[in-house]
Amino acid sequence: MAVYSRNGFRWSLNPLLVIVAFCEFWLGISHLLFCSPFYPFLIPVVAAVFAFIAAFHGLFLRFPNRTDFVLHCCSAALGFALLVLSITETSCGVDVMLNEDGDNSARDTSTDGISMLQALCYGLSYRTSSYQKSCKNFLRPFHDSLLFKLDVTLHISSINFMTSFLLSGFAFAHTATCTALAYYSAEGNGYLIRSYHCQLLVGIMMIPAALLHRFYCCTYFYLWPAVLVTLYTAFQCAFTWKHHFRGKFVRLTNIFGSGAAMALAAAASFGMFCTFTKYLFHSALV
Repeated sequence: MAVYSRNGFRWSLNPLLVIVAFCEFWLGISHLLFCSPFYPFLIPVVAAVFAFIAAFHGLFLRFPNRTDFVLHCCSAALGFALLVLSITETSCGVDVMLNEDGDNSARDTSTDGISMLQALCYGLSYRTSSYQKSCKNFLRPFHDSLLFKLDVTLHISSINFMTSFLLSGFAFAHTATCTALAYYSAEGNGYLIRSYHCQLLVGIMMIPAALLHRFYCCTYFYLWPAVLVTLYTAFQCAFTWKHHFRGKFVRLTNIFGSGAAMALAAAASFGMFCTFTKYLFHSALV
C-alpha cells in the first residue's frame, strides 16, 4: 500500500497532477496538429508524460526517495517552461499576426506605432513563420476537413488561442503542484533547503530572460551579460555546495557573484531607462 502518498493533502496532489497531465497531453496534441508557434518543441506532450510518470510513481511509493524528488523537480521545471511558452503564445497571438502580415503586407510598421509587446511578438513571428507555414500547408486538408465536419466557422488562429490559453492555466497548476510535491519529497528525504538551492532556482528562471535579452538585441547584448551571470550562478552554487560554505575561495566566489549581480542590475536598469526615455520622446513628438 502506498503509505507515503496517502497522507492527507499530499495524497490529493498526485491525483490532481494526473488530471492536469491528462488535460495537458490532449491539449498538446491539439497544439501540434494545429501548428501553434512553438509546436516543434513538443513541450506540452513532454511535460504531460513527465507529470504522468512522477504522479504514478508518487501514488505507489511507500516512502519518499531521491528518485521521487528528482522526478518532481524535473516535472516542475518542464511545467515552468510550458507556462512561459503558453503565456507567450496567448499574449502575443503570433499566429494571428502571421495571418495579418500575409494580408496586409503594406501595413505601416514604423517604431512610432509599435509598442514594446508588439515588437516582441513581431520578433517571435519572424522566427516561427517558416516552419509554422510549412506545417499548415502540410496539414491544410486535415484542418479543412475537421472544421467542415464539425460545422464550425472558427479560424485556426482562434483554436490556437484557446489551446494556448487553456495550456497556460494547466501549466500553472502543473508547476504549483510539482513544486509542492518536490518540497514534501525533500522534507521526507531530510534534505535541507540552503541558500544556494534558491540561488540555483533563480538562475534557472533567468535563462529565458537571458536568451531573450540576447536575441532581441537589448542594451549591452553583445557582452552576453545575462547569460554570463546565469552561468556564473550555476558555478557559484556548485562551488558553494562542494565546500559547504567554508574557505576563502568560497567567500571570494560569493563576492564576485554579488558584484556580477549588481552589474547586471545596473545594465538592466540603464536599458529600461533608455527604452522608456525613447518611447516618451516619440510620444511627445507625436
